[in-house]
Amino acid sequence: MHTKLSDLNLRIKGSWVEECIQIVLKELRNKGINFKPHFWISDEFFSPDGVTGVALPFYLFDSALMELEKEIMGEVEGGTKEGLLKILRHEVGHALDNAFLLRKLKKRQKYFGISGTRYPKSYLPKTYSKNFVKHLDDHYAQAHPDEDWAETFAVWLSPKSKWKDQYQNQPVLKKLNYLDEVFKQLIGKTAKVSHLYELDTLSDLDLTLRKYYKKKKKRFNPNNNFFVPCFSKNKDLPQASIFMRQNRKEICTELKKNCDIQQYHIKRLVNKIISDCEENNLRVKGPLDLKNSPFLKNLSRRTIKYINEGNHRIIM
Repeated sequence: MHTKLSDLNLRIKGSWVEECIQIVLKELRNKGINFKPHFWISDEFFSPDGVTGVALPFYLFDSALMELEKEIMGEVEGGTKEGLLKILRHEVGHALDNAFLLRKLKKRQKYFGISGTRYPKSYLPKTYSKNFVKHLDDHYAQAHPDEDWAETFAVWLSPKSKWKDQYQNQPVLKKLNYLDEVFKQLIGKTAKVSHLYELDTLSDLDLTLRKYYKKKKKRFNPNNNFFVPCFSKNKDLPQASIFMRQNRKEICTELKKNCDIQQYHIKRLVNKIISDCEENNLRVKGPLDLKNSPFLKNLSRRTIKYINEGNHRIIM
């Protein structure tokens, strides 16, 4: 954990990540798109404004680092072939946007919104909306106009999406049809921009693994102690995470009854509470019979406070 990111000796060439990159590049060629983005290793996935390339997180290039990522963060973003391909298609959508200056198209702005819109620190998606594709988790297309574009592109590019059938009679089909028109017009054309600038390469990141994960946990789970008052730290009591998983359905039903948010957000919140219970080694105060226990009432009151303060929003 004391190893610096800048000291990691990692390479894209010859990795399983490169194999996934080649698959996406082939998908671009099959669509007739004359574009080959460049890739580099950094601390997370991103494609900076004006740059025709994609940054990839370092942990994907070493099995031990992937295990560490899962242990600390609970999951490995892009850690499977399917998951990585979905993210690569999304990020290549951003890079293409930069390469062909597509955000300047008036019709693009009409359908997707203005790229210059400030990115929010968090967002709360309308999970029932038919105005957006569903590609990455958490309805990410709703986060910002540029994410809407990249998500729509990813669905369009995927050879298995069958988007014309999947989104038939939905408003979002207009976006997909428009994007399809745009890229048919770009077949065989050369990119207007070719900026190979690489931001936050590994050599630039003067952080130890310990500091990196401390910052990352603070960013994505800033309130991991919020629900501690609902539980106990008495090690003689049953583990809260196990109890929550065993009674997940009943807990979600009760919280939904008391909290005015969608079931999707309730389920996501319960998953967060379970994760926080594991991290803080929390225990359940008895009695364990939910019908006769004050546990659900305490959890509901705490959940209402959590929601009223806006903590349930998805962190960007």
